[in-house]
Amino acid sequence: MRIPARIHRARPTRARPIRAKAVLAALLLLSPLSAAAQSKEMSKQDAEGLSDFFKSCLFAKQAGDCSLVNAEEPAAIAAMLQAEGFGATLGTDDYGDPYVESAAEGLNFQIYFYGCENGAACREIQYHAGFNLDVPLSSEQLNEWNRGWRFGRLYNDDEGDPHLEYDVTLSGGVSAENLSDTFEVWRDTLSAFKEHIGW
Repeated sequence: MRIPARIHRARPTRARPIRAKAVLAALLLLSPLSAAAQSKEMSKQDAEGLSDFFKSCLFAKQAGDCSLVNAEEPAAIAAMLQAEGFGATLGTDDYGDPYVESAAEGLNFQIYFYGCENGAACREIQYHAGFNLDVPLSSEQLNEWNRGWRFGRLYNDDEGDPHLEYDVTLSGGVSAENLSDTFEVWRDTLSAFKEHIGW
């Protein structure tokens, strides 16, 4: 079998609207932090109910430790989107795991959380968008996209409607800049896919 040459498609560039500082500000605002808490005076009892990740952030000796974000805090992901003017609604799926409903590039999409334990302590997120088309995409169109675009797996469901997915692991925490970059990759992917199918 002849292996086709790998297609390299440069990722489009755009001005980055989401800044790490905005994400950090959202992280601090979404939890019940008082001025005392932000000055490291919050007691362990006051912090009960926050995840281990947030507790370690609050009581860290280095303020920079708070710059790590993971999938244990769905509200932090929603806050990141809201901080830059995107709608974000938290929900729970049929399996009891959290998800975020949002929109970008004129398209609705979801951020699903995976690797969860009883609906919490999640490790990964998945950007997802589904499309309802009158005519299903052909195998050639699916293969052309998956072969030519690095980010965003594409497939047809049982009804012939295409679904676009982009998985990201946040296990161990990532920087706020890294998280915002994944969203920019997703926006670029949505924009390119709209062009691909003439949406």
